[in-house]
Amino acid sequence: MDAGNAATSRSPKQLDTETIKGLMQGLPVERAEAFIWSFCNRIVNLCAGTKQLCLCSKSTKSLGVFKLTKAVLRVLSIILLMKKRKAPSKSRIIFIVISTIIVTIGYLAGSIYFYDSKLTTSGGDAAIVLGAAVWGEEPSPVFRERINHAIDLYKSELVQDIIFTGGQSNINELSESLVAKKYARDRGVSESNILTESQSRTTYQNLYYAKQVAQKRNLTKFLIVSDPLHMKRAMLMAKDLEMNAYPSATPTTRYKSIENKLPFLARETYFYMYYKVVRWLRPFISINNL
Repeated sequence: MDAGNAATSRSPKQLDTETIKGLMQGLPVERAEAFIWSFCNRIVNLCAGTKQLCLCSKSTKSLGVFKLTKAVLRVLSIILLMKKRKAPSKSRIIFIVISTIIVTIGYLAGSIYFYDSKLTTSGGDAAIVLGAAVWGEEPSPVFRERINHAIDLYKSELVQDIIFTGGQSNINELSESLVAKKYARDRGVSESNILTESQSRTTYQNLYYAKQVAQKRNLTKFLIVSDPLHMKRAMLMAKDLEMNAYPSATPTTRYKSIENKLPFLARETYFYMYYKVVRWLRPFISINNL
């Protein structure tokens, strides 16, 4: 007697519960399948007189009910196994969360550090110099290197104009853009090719107001000038402002040693993460918060 007939001869009341458990736990299912096959045949035989089950042969109907029943049992087995598993401990959850945060921050810092911001060989209508600190009427060493690079781009005829950005960090000081303008003019840049904006206090504002200044002169293609570690965030902001912009990082920078690079990298990583969050709120928040 084959397995199917053996299962068929069994009384419906004599349910082989151990065999069903074996099926639900994913163990060898020969006996369980024989029982379910018999059970499905009984269902079809009971319903054979109805119109719904007169469209095909009994064997085909039994096979369909068998597959459906087996699928339902397998879903139930997955649910039971999930319930049997122990929930992860609090310490394990905390470890996973902290590890994920550390890996994410590390990956982001690495992408900022290795951001491809090599000197561009293509030109643009203007170089936009992102603002930095000034010391009285002189640019700080960081700002000076950015201005010098923009002057080199101008003298190499890679750009026609230079847009200096940055407002006043102190009410008693000149704005960053005016200090930069004086510095560049003293080094041979024609005043007619120098544009400035003095409203901005952040990188996003540097680009936002520079774009407004450029539109008045019909300037549409830009080279963004800043330190290498600053470029990834600046380029993301330029993209959000729909600017046709390309990175042009300073070849010389104050941030050469590890001691100087690490604090700047940590700062840039923080501000990049902050901007990634608030950038989706730009239509709803003031420019002063960006």
